[in-house]
Amino acid sequence: MENLIKMKIMKKATMMTTTNIRKLTDHKWLNLFNATRLNKEGAPLNWIYASRKDDQTLKSKERADAVVIVPIIRKRIDTVLGHYAYYHLIMTSEYRVPIMDRELGFPAGLIDGDEDPVETAKRELKEETGLDLKEVIHVSPVTYSSAGITDEAIIYVFCEADGDLTIDNCEASEDIEIKVITDKDLKGDISKMGKFGAKAYPIVLFAQCYGITNLFDLQNR
Repeated sequence: MENLIKMKIMKKATMMTTTNIRKLTDHKWLNLFNATRLNKEGAPLNWIYASRKDDQTLKSKERADAVVIVPIIRKRIDTVLGHYAYYHLIMTSEYRVPIMDRELGFPAGLIDGDEDPVETAKRELKEETGLDLKEVIHVSPVTYSSAGITDEAIIYVFCEADGDLTIDNCEASEDIEIKVITDKDLKGDISKMGKFGAKAYPIVLFAQCYGITNLFDLQNR
């Protein structure tokens, strides 16, 4: 126990700290910053990263930049033998310039100022898919996309959606296709579906293992 306490104290004492941050570019949506930090031996190191934020403080980095929407369509079918429901997971295939190819993911968009993330989800879901957000299933805490190269912070909004699918509301800069995924589509090797975005793959893998319907269990989390 004594050694464990000493180890914890040592880790806390040698924690790296950022001493200075300098803005390197001046663009509208995204910029590069150079942060100087001290390593465990007290020597300075430079770390270049991308950020959407002008205010480079710990508090600002705990504020979400964007939302990722995970929409599920639930349909009820009535027959003479009773009724049953089927579920569709709505994904997007969007051309991404940095990878020079299409990325399989979910609808997403930037949060406007102090906008509530659910309101952002409603707007972006409508814009990219034509669907309406019917019911919120789960809203995640702030999560970080790739903290080694960016401070981008996102919130996941899982929701039930309905309406008519369309890409007519997309912006001219967006090259988006809508993918309607069923449990049948998730049988076999899902890597053959396309190039997955890192934010999307774990969710699709969960749906493959446990079924799309079990995403509704997030309501209890």
